[in-house]
Amino acid sequence: MAFVTLDDGTQPREVTIYSEVLDTQRGKIVVDDVLVVEGKASDDEFSGGMRIVAERLLTLAEARGRFARALCLRLDADKINGSADAAIERLAALLAPFRATGECPVRISYRNAQAEGDLFLGGEWRVKPDDALLEGLRSWLSAGGVEVVYPD
Repeated sequence: MAFVTLDDGTQPREVTIYSEVLDTQRGKIVVDDVLVVEGKASDDEFSGGMRIVAERLLTLAEARGRFARALCLRLDADKINGSADAAIERLAALLAPFRATGECPVRISYRNAQAEGDLFLGGEWRVKPDDALLEGLRSWLSAGGVEVVYPD
């Protein structure tokens, strides 16, 4: 059994992690790394606060992969170096390593001098929105050109 303090900058909360969860997910508990906890919260009559018991732990990458509804990319023809064909090849190369295990759809918002529109890539282009993928896309498109969308 372990007690972990989570702090989101508003108020630290202590989370109880029983051995069933701790034995299988211990490696996800890293100081100063983001940890997503699925569990049950209840009033703690002893302390007067809240009691949280973890049922599942997720790293940020795992949570992103599980809850992301779409990976949205903004491509502006004026800001992409090279031709549209070169941009398509680069995008395919960036997405390719993350397709095998991915379930997140990809939406492209494309704009050029004549038109603009959204295009959803087919199911075979679903990706795992991993940190490495997001970093690669952001270095190419800029941080504002890459957005992971979650449900409301």
